Amino acid sequence: MTKVEQPKELIILSFLMIVSIWAFGEEDSTKSKIHYFRANMGPKMERYVASGNNNVSGFPHMDVGAGFYLGRRFTEKVYAEVGLIKNDYSARFEITSENTAGEELKSFSKQLYPTFSSVQVGLLGGYRMPLSEKWTVYGQGGIHFFLSKKLTRIGSQNFKDAATNSDNTYEETMSVTTFSNDFEAGNIIFRADAGVYRRISENLSVDISLSGRASNLPLNQFTIEYTSFSNSTPQQAEFTNKGVALNFIFGVKYRINKF
Repeated sequence: MTKVEQPKELIILSFLMIVSIWAFGEEDSTKSKIHYFRANMGPKMERYVASGNNNVSGFPHMDVGAGFYLGRRFTEKVYAEVGLIKNDYSARFEITSENTAGEELKSFSKQLYPTFSSVQVGLLGGYRMPLSEKWTVYGQGGIHFFLSKKLTRIGSQNFKDAATNSDNTYEETMSVTTFSNDFEAGNIIFRADAGVYRRISENLSVDISLSGRASNLPLNQFTIEYTSFSNSTPQQAEFTNKGVALNFIFGVKYRINKF
C-alpha cells in the first residue's frame, strides 16, 4: 500500500518557490508581476469507474473543492495564474444482486467511500474579454500537479447495507469489504474553465465559473468484494479514478496592482 504524504512546511515552501520564480524571476524586479488574487470554492461532480463486474457501477456524486490563485496580466486580455488547490476524493457505487426468488435488488447507492485527500498546484493561462464596465467573461486552461497526497482509507474495511427490491417490500443484508486502496501512475490533471466576473467595486469582483478536469492516467484505484444472504459466493469489482470532474466555482477576485 502506497502512502504519499508531505509535511505542511514542504507544501508551503514549494508553493512559495513557484510563486517567487514566476512573479519575480525577471531582472526588473521593481515592476510588480502580481496583479490580482482569486479565492474560491464550490461543489464538484465526480465519479469512479467500475470494472470487472457488470453488476457493480460507479455513481456520480457531489464533493467540494477550494483554491487560491495569484494572477499576472501580460496584456489587456492575456494572463497567467498560479494556484494552490485543495481537493478530496471519494467514491459512490451501487451493487445489483438477486434474491432466491430472482428479484433484482439494489444496495450501497447512498454510501460514500472516501479514498484520498490532496493539495495541488495549478498553472493556468487564460484570455479575458470585457463586455461592459461590470461584466467580463474569460476562458482558461492548464494543469495541476500534486504537492501532497494522503490515502483516507488504508487496509480493509467491512460495510453492510440493506439490499432491497424496487418497491421496498423485500430486503436482505449485503456485506462489502473494501481493500487495496492505492495511488496509481497519474500525477497530472488537465483543466479547462469558462467563467464570468461581475465587478462590485474598483478592486473587487465576484467570480463564477465552470471547470472541467481529467487526467490521462488513473490517479487512484481500490477493490471491493461482496456477498449477500442469497449468494454467499464472494464477487469482486475494481474502481478507478482518472480525475474526471465538473466543478462549479464561486468566489472573489481582488485587484492588487493596476495593469
